Amino acid sequence: MKNMATNQKFILLMLITAFLTCWIQGVSHGGAVGGAVGTALGAAGTAIGVGLGAAGTAIGAAAGAVIIAVSVVDLGIRLIATVVWHTDSLSSMTLFPNGGIIGVVVSNLIHLGDSQALAPHTTLTYDSPINSIAFSPNKPLLASASADSTIQLWNLNTDTLQATLQGHTSDVLSIAFNPDGSLLASASADSTVRLWNPITETLQATLEAHTSDVLSIVFNSDGSLLASGGADGTVQLWNPITETLEATLEMHMDSVLSVAFSPDGSLLASGSADGLVGLWDTHTETLQATLGHESPVLSVAFSPDGDLLATGSMDGVARLWDPYMPEHKATLGHESPVESVAFDGNMLVTGSQDGRVRQWEITSETAPTSVTQRSGSVCQVGDILAPGESCIYPDTDATFSVLDNGQAQLDIPDLPSWINNVSIGGSLSLTATINDEDYHFVATELSSGSWEIEELGDSSDSDGDQTPRGSESQPDGIAASTTAPLTETTLDESVVTLTLNGGIYEDSSFKIRDDVTVSTSISGVTVGTFDIDRVSDTQVTVELTFDGTDFDTDSTITFTVGAGAIANYSGAAFTAQVPVTASTESLVASTTAPLTEATLDGSVVTLTLSGRNFERSSFRIRNAVTVSGIPGVTVGTFDVDRVSDTEVTVELTFGGNIDTNSTLTITVAEGAIANYSGAAFTAQIPVTSGSESLVASTTAPLTEATLDESVVTLTLSGRTYEDSSFSVRRAVTVSGIDGVTVGTFDIDRVSDTEVTVELEFDGTDFDIDATLTVTVESGAISGYDGPAFTNHIPVSASMESVVASTTSPLTESTLDESVVTLTLSGRTFERSSFRIRDAVTVSGIDGVTVGTFGVRRETDTTVTIELTFDGNFQTASTLIFTVGPGAIANYSGSALTAEVSVTAGLEADANNDGVVDLQDLVLVASNYGQTGINSADINGDGVVNIDDLTTVAGALDNAGAAPSAYPQILELFTVADVKLWLSHAQQLDLTDPTALKGILFLEQLLATLLPKETVLLPNYPNPFNPETWIPYHLANDADVTLTIYDMSGQVVRQFGLGYQVAGRYQNRSRAIYWNGKNELGEQVVSGVYFYHLSAGDYSATQKMLILK
Repeated sequence: MKNMATNQKFILLMLITAFLTCWIQGVSHGGAVGGAVGTALGAAGTAIGVGLGAAGTAIGAAAGAVIIAVSVVDLGIRLIATVVWHTDSLSSMTLFPNGGIIGVVVSNLIHLGDSQALAPHTTLTYDSPINSIAFSPNKPLLASASADSTIQLWNLNTDTLQATLQGHTSDVLSIAFNPDGSLLASASADSTVRLWNPITETLQATLEAHTSDVLSIVFNSDGSLLASGGADGTVQLWNPITETLEATLEMHMDSVLSVAFSPDGSLLASGSADGLVGLWDTHTETLQATLGHESPVLSVAFSPDGDLLATGSMDGVARLWDPYMPEHKATLGHESPVESVAFDGNMLVTGSQDGRVRQWEITSETAPTSVTQRSGSVCQVGDILAPGESCIYPDTDATFSVLDNGQAQLDIPDLPSWINNVSIGGSLSLTATINDEDYHFVATELSSGSWEIEELGDSSDSDGDQTPRGSESQPDGIAASTTAPLTETTLDESVVTLTLNGGIYEDSSFKIRDDVTVSTSISGVTVGTFDIDRVSDTQVTVELTFDGTDFDTDSTITFTVGAGAIANYSGAAFTAQVPVTASTESLVASTTAPLTEATLDGSVVTLTLSGRNFERSSFRIRNAVTVSGIPGVTVGTFDVDRVSDTEVTVELTFGGNIDTNSTLTITVAEGAIANYSGAAFTAQIPVTSGSESLVASTTAPLTEATLDESVVTLTLSGRTYEDSSFSVRRAVTVSGIDGVTVGTFDIDRVSDTEVTVELEFDGTDFDIDATLTVTVESGAISGYDGPAFTNHIPVSASMESVVASTTSPLTESTLDESVVTLTLSGRTFERSSFRIRDAVTVSGIDGVTVGTFGVRRETDTTVTIELTFDGNFQTASTLIFTVGPGAIANYSGSALTAEVSVTAGLEADANNDGVVDLQDLVLVASNYGQTGINSADINGDGVVNIDDLTTVAGALDNAGAAPSAYPQILELFTVADVKLWLSHAQQLDLTDPTALKGILFLEQLLATLLPKETVLLPNYPNPFNPETWIPYHLANDADVTLTIYDMSGQVVRQFGLGYQVAGRYQNRSRAIYWNGKNELGEQVVSGVYFYHLSAGDYSATQKMLILK
């Protein structure tokens, strides 16, 4: 071992052994992992650094367990740490957009920690399981989506629940902030996407397009696009600004579990339960490429520069891809399904279902951290190397270095940098063979970050720097065991454990692999070079590969372990056998209900396989399953689905016709069955032919009056309607009655066997009963090309009439605002009240009108009319209502009429309320001097004058009530008005007894209105702010002045009211009003003020209080 050139075998064996020794220490052997690690020279390996356990304890693992394969040499990957955040299943993981914080969800707990150290420091607890979390990009705010249909907003400054958003009706499954934090999107099992304002904590919009659970949601980098993935297998693209659907992306055959935009927004990645990742061009909305895993893809994420796409899968690995080539770049392992992947700068963080979170450093080329080599130092047992120090392996140019970050590295000249620059954490154990002698290099990382060299040198040199192995006892045999009995079905990838009794296996797995063989009479059983692994000193595992060559009888597999696999042993080989049970393969087809010609289309057949397993790939299965036996039965590319290892479902499509019972044959070729190359399997299902018929029905018998908009239900037996309503609409027609038609969108497919037809009737009159014929052509019926079906429906002719009614008899006094109900028989009114209003008129009594909005459609057959009346009539009359054809739906005949009798009212009842009282006098007084049609014009002479006033006043006198009997009269009339009326009466020299009684009533009214004395009354309100009224009585006509003073006697305000007639100036319309301001218009201050009234020779003072 003088130099590297003298023995290249040392280099290769040393490198290979380094990878495999590290790998064996860190992972239980599995087929996919072992096969990948077996290509260590063509891949890149590393060792896991020390991470933190759930309670802060260190956990270690080896390289092969996590970096399974790197398929390109320009990518450097180094595992920085592994942390167990929780012993329960991890369901979600999210990084703060600007880095620094990581959030991990486990059940109803949200763990927050440092994204660099992967150290949890805070836990938020909620009452229900959390499905997803998202950090606000610009506020200390965290949103969480819960199984209780709500969204929580957490304040990260106080670590408290800030608000709960309610609106969804089922589990909220995913959540995301837009780039500026102004919008929060949520996806739910209620099939909706909802947009929220996280500032106002209010719902902004509800977006609907998915037909099932919405599982994932994400915004693009500028917030102009929102993508949602659903259990319906689609990706929906939304414009969150206009709240509209932009596009629907379809490719996946199963639920879309995760979506992610590239940083520039040009690409969208969708991960699905079908094991595929779709890459979409967001500008053209087209599929660019598909990538894949062996199991459902649970999470997708782009690197910050967009050059890498990370995917996490149920198969327990994360993969790195070049999304633009596209090209697979690396596979990174976990011990359970990888639930989440996320980038933090050049770091990739992956979280798995077992609660582990791993942090990986991703570089374009892996370059070693700088080290300072000890001058002339040669590695020796017991050396402790601090970070930055190195030593040279004796008699070689190989250098062992401890990097600044505490990782170890072995550099061997002349080998590529991607092999030399492998970084190792925890421990390093290397074995190399030179001239048939074993050499060891063992180093362990200390808690201080330094490394100690524990073994070094030739294993046969007991005086050297290496501690030699002790002598071993002689073995006496091996035992072969499996976790479960082997069968033809389970043989492929089964693991057999060979336990050595009385001895120990060689340290080198290569020596063991060279001397362990497998033999059997079963064709197709093999063992790969790297499928034999040393598990311990006494145990070796052998993973079997079986190509599925069929065998029909039970057999045995023999395992032979030669002396070269056993340490310090040169005797005969040992053998052990394991029995293998042959399987009998069969296929059974079943359905949930017997198949018939009517139910054949869309039916699902379940294929159950015994003695074998279906291929994992649904694509392979679909290419190998066919149906035959019945013309017109087909299976679409995506209608075959793998349900489990032994079950496949097939959805049938049928577009034909069968007249006799038939049998459907389903064939499953060998390509659909894992590790099978025999004959195809077939299964048969009987199908019963049907007899077709059509029945037309309505909820009530059809009549001429109800024909328009009636709905006819067409029930099909023995067949099903086409799925497309358009196909059905084109093939359904009606005939038999003039004016009956069916609009394009008036035919609807209700179910497989029911169609509804809404009729339109233009009102063409028919006087005798008729028959409507409905015809359904073959184009409306799925898979049918026979004659059309017809059905007949009787329709009764109608006779039209209208009746007018009121809740009580109409009188002149009740006529105004009375409501008349018009009831139509034999037809229905138009739906539009406007059309009815234009076609309904009243006549017969002058002054009776109907306002534009006085006609109201109540039901199909009733209309109400509110009357307006401002006239006068002395004898009973009749009101005539005319309903023109425009008011009646689909009617073009003559107008219909109805009459109502009206009784005349009291002459002096001006307001027509059925009684003569003070209100009638007020009405006439308020209209005094008005001309034209007016209810106050009692005698109907076209003007309201003293004749009308005295008539009403006389009628009041007839009632025996003097003015003083009406306390409110003082508020309604003034002395000046009454004096004016009396002067008009004197000028006319009235002699009619009723008029004379009216004049007497007015004289009494004047006497009541005149106060006995002049008096200044208290202001009201008092105290006040800022306004008050000052009332007073005048016994005689006089000049009136009111002056207001403050406490100092200064005049604040003066009102010169001038000459006023005697009367009561008491209510607010007549009393003196003061707004609390002085002569300058300024608001006065709080306090006591005095007001002084001067009227002729009368004067008086009162005080008042402004209180602010």
